[in-house]
Amino acid sequence: MPWLCAKDFNKILWSHEKLGLGPRRETPMKAFREVLYELGLKDLRYVGRKFTWKGRRQGGFVLECLDPAVANNQWLSLNPGTRVQHLHSNSLDHQAIIVKPEGISPNPRRTFKFKQIWLRDRGCSNTVNSAWGPSILGATMPMVAGKVQACGVKLTEWNKNSFGSVRKMLEEKRKLQTRAELDAAKGGDQLVVKSLQREINEILDKESQLWQHRSLALFLKCGDRNTTYFHIEYYQSLFSSSSPSEFSDILEKVQPSVTDSMTTMLLRDFNKKEVEIAIKQMKPITAPDPDSMPPLFYQSFWNTVGDDVCSTILDCLQSCKIPREINLTHIALIPKVKSPERISEFRPISLCSVIYKVWGHYGNQRKIHWSKWSMLCLPKDLGGMGFKELKKFNDAMLTKQVWRLLEDKSSLFHRFFKAKIFPNGTIFYVKEDKGSFAWKSILKGREIIKNGAQWRVGNGENILIYKDCWLLDPQYTRIQSPLIFYGCDAQVLALIDMERRCWIDDAIDNNFLPLEAKLIKSIPLSLNVVEDKLYWRSNVDGIYSVKSGYRLLVDDELSSNVGSSNLSLSKNAWKGLWKLRTPN
Repeated sequence: MPWLCAKDFNKILWSHEKLGLGPRRETPMKAFREVLYELGLKDLRYVGRKFTWKGRRQGGFVLECLDPAVANNQWLSLNPGTRVQHLHSNSLDHQAIIVKPEGISPNPRRTFKFKQIWLRDRGCSNTVNSAWGPSILGATMPMVAGKVQACGVKLTEWNKNSFGSVRKMLEEKRKLQTRAELDAAKGGDQLVVKSLQREINEILDKESQLWQHRSLALFLKCGDRNTTYFHIEYYQSLFSSSSPSEFSDILEKVQPSVTDSMTTMLLRDFNKKEVEIAIKQMKPITAPDPDSMPPLFYQSFWNTVGDDVCSTILDCLQSCKIPREINLTHIALIPKVKSPERISEFRPISLCSVIYKVWGHYGNQRKIHWSKWSMLCLPKDLGGMGFKELKKFNDAMLTKQVWRLLEDKSSLFHRFFKAKIFPNGTIFYVKEDKGSFAWKSILKGREIIKNGAQWRVGNGENILIYKDCWLLDPQYTRIQSPLIFYGCDAQVLALIDMERRCWIDDAIDNNFLPLEAKLIKSIPLSLNVVEDKLYWRSNVDGIYSVKSGYRLLVDDELSSNVGSSNLSLSKNAWKGLWKLRTPN
């Protein structure tokens, strides 16, 4: 049976695998070698640093090889190229190790990608300004495409020669650190090791930004691996037209819905300002496109490239022609299900260049009209697409747990938290600094319950006069009167004559505004002693739902940003637009 074993054995095989504070005793090293020999295991060859553990002990600095990887002959016969790679660690005493059965292949040559980290260096701006050159009156798309390509070439040279590769700097510092650790283990200065560690940490901050770009590059690479012949054949068949004809009978039945004024507005010429707004609304860092220049490049150097870019885009929009230089697209396949097995379980997406994305539409061909995510998350009757905003949706789902704790008191969920967190009250009286992260997340739903739920008065023991919603007027659910006799934590119980099962009129008239006193006394009381009941106003059955909770959060945000009259007019306009019977 093939065997492979890699771990922290806390043992070394030979004396040369330790440096600093004298050698280890020969007896345990010999015993370790004998065990591996009896099991038929051999030490695998490695790439990288020799020592996999470093530490400071009383008296000096120590380096050791404590993490070997071993395998038997059966394993090596199946995987003859097996190699072990020692990875550098900056925060741990042990180095991470990777066992690669297929061997270690050389790093592939990377293509050009504009990197956000370059913007920190003034040399990036100087390089772009020099490569782009002065604006050209009546610039064409081939000219702009050539300038973009020239910027890529010059930025690559600048990165290599002046700015320096972050990974290259990191490797050089790690080599210096390795030598410093060896010197420290031999009795040298340990302060040099600490100084180099600080420098490495600064370089790692820069490297973390590069990983953002590499993750996008990997996303594209994985998509390319899926574009095999049968994928292309599938989508060619799916999107090919059957070339139908004779549409006259169908078109005669379609009634026009676009007025002359709307036509005039839609056909007016595009302007430079619209192009600039479209580019600046794009997400700065996106998946790599064919020219490898993300929107961040154009946004950062708009003063340099803006005139040429606007000139060429407006020329394309007015002429309704797409030059070959920008009509290039990367296709990536995104899984629609977990562990897809059929090509129909992938969704194809296109990765276009930034300049190509600026077009809303051209000629008779339709294209994507780009919009901000916040706009798409608006309800349809307010001009959005009704997509869910994840943060609000997550808060609405957490609120469901608060509702369970208030209503399902016989459940194990309620009994557990009742005993541990709020033994003498309800979830409304728990402080936020108490409990785990999951519990603190659930507590965020209390405010949603307070805003959207209302109390039905029973015995009045659970309702606070001044803090809870319990009045029956939809526009006036809470007491607004100033405190006179009752405290801020007084219960509705104090306003009820429990023997006669009626309101105490004198107490109500003397402590509340006339309108509130009238609303209170209009609330019916049960002839029997019943508990107060919390119900959700937005649902007919009075039970909270995630859908209604999410809608409450959306409505609250909209009402705080837009006046109620403007909101009503906007809803009516969009509802009318969605009801138009237009061809697809």
